[in-house]
Amino acid sequence: MKEKRISLSVLISCVIITAALTAGLILCLVPNPLRGRLTNSDSLSKYYEIKSLIDDYFVEEISDGELADGMALGAIYSLDDRYSAYFTAEEYSKVLDNNEGLGAGIGVDVTKHPDTGNIYVINVYNGSPAEAAGFKSGDSIVSVDGKNVADLGFDSAVALIGGKEGTVCKIGVLRDGEETVLEPVRGRYVMTSVYYHMIDTVGYIQITDFNTATVAQFKDAVADVTDKGATALIFDVRQNSGGTLDSVEKILDIILPEGDVVSATYKNGNKKVLFSSDKNEIDLPMTVLCNEKTASAAELFAAAIRDFGKGKLVGETTYGKGVMQRTFGLSDGSAVRLTIAYFNPPSGINFNGEGLTPDVSVELTDDQDKYYYFLDDQTDPVIASALKVLENG
Repeated sequence: MKEKRISLSVLISCVIITAALTAGLILCLVPNPLRGRLTNSDSLSKYYEIKSLIDDYFVEEISDGELADGMALGAIYSLDDRYSAYFTAEEYSKVLDNNEGLGAGIGVDVTKHPDTGNIYVINVYNGSPAEAAGFKSGDSIVSVDGKNVADLGFDSAVALIGGKEGTVCKIGVLRDGEETVLEPVRGRYVMTSVYYHMIDTVGYIQITDFNTATVAQFKDAVADVTDKGATALIFDVRQNSGGTLDSVEKILDIILPEGDVVSATYKNGNKKVLFSSDKNEIDLPMTVLCNEKTASAAELFAAAIRDFGKGKLVGETTYGKGVMQRTFGLSDGSAVRLTIAYFNPPSGINFNGEGLTPDVSVELTDDQDKYYYFLDDQTDPVIASALKVLENG
């Protein structure tokens, strides 16, 4: 199993939010339509009975707000649904930022180095405090504020990098065998979720997330590689756990010809087409790279390209999340996210629990899997297979 990519932004501040966003397809963020209709519910009597006992007998102090948060968490837990979630007002604010592609921190994606256990920098966000401080992809973080990562442990070291906006973090970085200390000033930035380059005459575009900022970044990537004479495209959504429905719809609209792209099946059995693309499309051969971490919105992206006959899937069977969530804001600024429907790709075949089987299966060796983030155009067998698919038509 590959080490998970971690974004040192919202994620550092709240592990709960990270868990809730994993493999997510978020329909929308809306006010709670039931607000004001719950005060007379008989189901609240048990809460008040328990609260009275706590007030009278519990030895420690606990606020009404903390009790309310606990009740909300308990209600969501009782659903036994991995994708439903409760957010405090502070957490919900971070969720909103994340959906827009906004972060706070230093602005890098990291993972645990498979050999040293240090913090390996995968990507540095454009315009981030990390970029301003001189971080580069491939850096190995060995210390944070004078404390060795080896002594702190990976998770604690990552958490220590997080902190209050405007404060300085002293980070020891090992690069080309030499250690230096970089001092980023924690702040806000736009997350980079699209990375691209040319492989000979093929435009390679990696999408790591689907959020509001992803759309403009994707447009820029497509424009740049086509200006450079791209004769085909590779879209890489491996390790992409999803994002917002609105963003993936806008990106697919750029790629696909006219037709229905995604539909939903609701609790009452009703079906509804959620989005249809226009007739404008990218008229180039293409492939989509996927693996077991390709989930939800990323799976919809891959499925839609294949269902429209635009390109083949190369890699491994995807995660298999074909349900979508809707987030309801509550009166105190907190929110609940509930799974509300199954979403279906253009074929109409829901892939929840099954995933998408690639057209060309490519399994990484144990060694390639271990060093996944060290693979490049020459050593990545999935990229090599995609290039062969494009070459053979």
